[in-house]
Amino acid sequence: MLKTFSGLMSKLNELSAFYLPSDSINLAHNHFEGSFPPEWTGLAGLRELDISTNELVGEIPIFIDGMKDLRSLNMAHNDFSSSIPSQLGR
Repeated sequence: MLKTFSGLMSKLNELSAFYLPSDSINLAHNHFEGSFPPEWTGLAGLRELDISTNELVGEIPIFIDGMKDLRSLNMAHNDFSSSIPSQLGR
């Protein structure tokens, strides 16, 4: 089931993993700011995640590598300060 959120202007960590049980989440174009929330480590069954075109900063979290079912990840058009961790996609 795809969950799409649009028109949100908030910090991404205010959308707790508790509120996002799904296999596909689209949070693109929402003007989210801040860093990727560590609480999202619980989204291990996620297959698709789109957080593109927001105002996210900081490092790309390594826990994304633990999302073994993740098949599509779009983080384009943010301001992350690190490159994609080498272990992703292996």
